[in-house]
Amino acid sequence: MGKSVAKRRREIQELADLYNFVQDSNGAEEDVILFGDFNRNPDDGIAYQPLKRISGMINLFQLPKKSHIKDTSLYDNIFFQSIHVTEYTGKSGIDRFDETDYGNNDKAASLAVSDRRPVWADFRTDKDDDGGNFSAVRKAKPVKLISNQTVYVTRTGKKYHLADCQSLKKSKRRISLSAAKQDGYIACKRCNPPQR
Repeated sequence: MGKSVAKRRREIQELADLYNFVQDSNGAEEDVILFGDFNRNPDDGIAYQPLKRISGMINLFQLPKKSHIKDTSLYDNIFFQSIHVTEYTGKSGIDRFDETDYGNNDKAASLAVSDRRPVWADFRTDKDDDGGNFSAVRKAKPVKLISNQTVYVTRTGKKYHLADCQSLKKSKRRISLSAAKQDGYIACKRCNPPQR
């Protein structure tokens, strides 16, 4: 993203065109979800006006919540049209790992994981709201969509996991997905953590 406020705003404004293009390219499937680091707080009316003009568009996180570990900004967010993404379970949050795992030591948290807290939301995958055939996933559980992917490893294992994986022992430690892959860890088949 751009370094100046004007460039960042322009990039966010252009996401509305991208959103519409992706949605129009997928036939009956109208579920499009934007998530990540937008580099502007959600109250920036100039930046987000084109996105918020899209019918039913919502963003899950609002100020005064903060996604930066220094509690300075809420740049990370999740946007979707509530009229189309009916799979959203209503559960979402910001993982304050810097406080829970690093005792609010921002430097240690930033070096080990990131200076951004992951934002997440649960979506159901066991129903079809667009008229397709989803019989193969009828027993699926809600999936968690995460920005700034965080995974867990143990001192002795060679796999990375989700936080609630039954394979994790007391020695679990949080690292970024990219760091886990760089260190040669592979995805656990039991909890099926993100691959990218």
